[in-house]
Amino acid sequence: MNMSGIKIVKNLRKLNRGNHSLILGWSHRVYPIIKELAIANANQRKPAVALLSPRTQDQVLADLESRSVETQNTRLAVITGDPTDVGALVLASASNARSIIVLGDES
Repeated sequence: MNMSGIKIVKNLRKLNRGNHSLILGWSHRVYPIIKELAIANANQRKPAVALLSPRTQDQVLADLESRSVETQNTRLAVITGDPTDVGALVLASASNARSIIVLGDES
């Protein structure tokens, strides 16, 4: 799905790829991180970022659009789940990720 410059992978059961960046959790810091990863991936072929957080795909998309976050050519896979759950980490292909960014609490 591509809306307002955001490419989101919908209805994801398992991320079947490697060499992606994985963001664990949700905080206000996710917006500049996604922007920076999209810029860094500009010259990559089929770049991807996976976001594993308790937020739904619709919530994430609405938040990113409201803040005018564009992913350029980077696909964003949103996986709803607990970042501390081993099963959710398997769905996000954490073992095949190029990098993993862990976001702490807002406090």
